[in-house]
Amino acid sequence: MTMAHPAELLRCRAGDHWSVKTGAPLIGDWTGAWKADDCSDKFSDAILALVNMKVEAGDTATVTMLDDAPSAARVNSNIDLADLLAKGVAKLKLKLGRSTRGQRPQ
Repeated sequence: MTMAHPAELLRCRAGDHWSVKTGAPLIGDWTGAWKADDCSDKFSDAILALVNMKVEAGDTATVTMLDDAPSAARVNSNIDLADLLAKGVAKLKLKLGRSTRGQRPQ
């Protein structure tokens, strides 16, 4: 399938373009009243079933909860991306034999 050029779309009268003719029935088929009973959280149920299967099989491990972890493990996760990028560019320029100020390194 190819996309139409915007100029081609502007020349088309409303309802003449093939995408409108093709898409309209699909939208009609997919449109309907929302029913809460038709929706369910199957993901959580599936995860819980997998956890229960691992527990029953004895495939368990002890983990340290983040709240219980020692304070040394809690590191500031803020990263200055601009600074990190600048350092990376400077390192690359030096590796390639260029200084960051346009002069050769001494």
